[in-house]
Amino acid sequence: MPYHEFFWTERAIEKVAEHGLTVDDVEHAVLSTNRKSARSRSSGLPTYTGRTRAGELIFVVFEKLDAVQIMVVTAYPVEA
Repeated sequence: MPYHEFFWTERAIEKVAEHGLTVDDVEHAVLSTNRKSARSRSSGLPTYTGRTRAGELIFVVFEKLDAVQIMVVTAYPVEA
């Protein structure tokens, strides 16, 4: 299972909440073993697609701070 430490800004928490998600939703999706990684088409930042504990598929955009830490930029639900 992948390991990351998360750095959250108040703005990122607000942005994921605007999409009906919580910090726990995002962290679970990133740490889940069924995630897929790619790059955001709009920002070029790395992304993960994973599932929340409830099974909802979400797209997470983040910045990699170092080998372990990531800073979430935003996250939102996507259709499978």
